Amino acid sequence: ELAEKTILNCTVPDSWNAFVASLRSSSGGGDNDRSLVSNDSRFTTLSSSVLKTEEKDFLFKNFVDGLIRSEEEDRRRSQEERREAAMAQRDFFRETLVQAALNGKIFPSSSYSSAVDSVLSQDASFLKLQQ
Repeated sequence: ELAEKTILNCTVPDSWNAFVASLRSSSGGGDNDRSLVSNDSRFTTLSSSVLKTEEKDFLFKNFVDGLIRSEEEDRRRSQEERREAAMAQRDFFRETLVQAALNGKIFPSSSYSSAVDSVLSQDASFLKLQQ
């Protein structure tokens, strides 16, 4: 069964300074903005005066790009898993019908409803088809 697809739209600051400013505006300013990230060594490193603004922006953009790539890869992997699961379900359905035909339970002249009644009703995997 396919899960619903949820898309989240999120705006990402384009520079380190814009990111820090967004933290300050979301926390109301003051000492709270320090407590938001004080335990994160990445923030402390980038906040140091040792790095130039361009270096901070470069590191920040690389980090954000990595997050975006990771999310896209997770989305692609999830889509591929759903596609493979759907293909496996179709293959199982086809194999069940072929096996029923080989056993003489259904024929080329059989209607779908008779196939469901005689063959698929015996398998719990196909309960949704009977409804």
